[in-house]
Amino acid sequence: METDNTQVIVNKLNSLELNTYPREEILSSFQGLRTIVPTVAATLECGRIVVRGTSYNSTDNFSQISRFSYKPKHLNTTYQRASIPQNTMFYGSITSNIQEEPNARMCVLAEIGRTYREGVPKETLMFSSWTVIKPINLIAIIQSEDYPAPCLQVLLLQRQYKKYFSEFSGRDFMNYIASQFAREDIHNNEDYKYMISAWFSKIVCDGDYDGVIYPSVRIGGAGMNVAIKPQAADEKLKFFGAAKCNVVKEGKNISVIEQEVTFFQEDGTLGYRPITNEDYNIK
Repeated sequence: METDNTQVIVNKLNSLELNTYPREEILSSFQGLRTIVPTVAATLECGRIVVRGTSYNSTDNFSQISRFSYKPKHLNTTYQRASIPQNTMFYGSITSNIQEEPNARMCVLAEIGRTYREGVPKETLMFSSWTVIKPINLIAIIQSEDYPAPCLQVLLLQRQYKKYFSEFSGRDFMNYIASQFAREDIHNNEDYKYMISAWFSKIVCDGDYDGVIYPSVRIGGAGMNVAIKPQAADEKLKFFGAAKCNVVKEGKNISVIEQEVTFFQEDGTLGYRPITNEDYNIK
């Protein structure tokens, strides 16, 4: 009978000098795990909205839907929270039905917005919305208790995890993986700090799952992010629309002001029209 080596694996991973990019050591550690790893599955049902953000550049062509989707894999040259180099994922934030929780746009803004992260006074972003048209099956990475402001969905999933898996020794491994997803101490040119969460996501997506769902680190767990593999994104998401927005920071307040929204032209490409009062039912 094989013995449980969970803590040995966790200690080994924790001792790695990630700045040496120890890919083989990480993969061999994952493969050497000899215990059941408990996971919580989460499904995005049909009709759910996923919001994605893109930095705006006036020289870019935003007439194609693909411009709003996942980055082509050959352009992804670094590790990210849930993706490895020369691979790619559809990153986005999901809407919440809890009025007090941040909306998906604010989660996106916290992840990519310079107004939020760097305090610049103004920027322009493109926000796109995607509708789930087939159920998307994800692994929920929610075990970390390092988030200072976890949203209700995180708390419910954590409660479910503790209830059903309190006796599983593999919990130590998943708790460690969750701590890697929750890392905040990552700066420019430190993509190696994403290696463990990124390779775990790759293994998940090579299996039966469409991706992972995890709390937004940038807003303390108050919102939820998803990383969906390209094939699943192509088959299970439908482009709903996009808006060009000015993001303005005044003191501690950040405002998102829509300027233009997309519409489909006769040739199937995207056109843009200015926002009017009628869009907001203002009389």
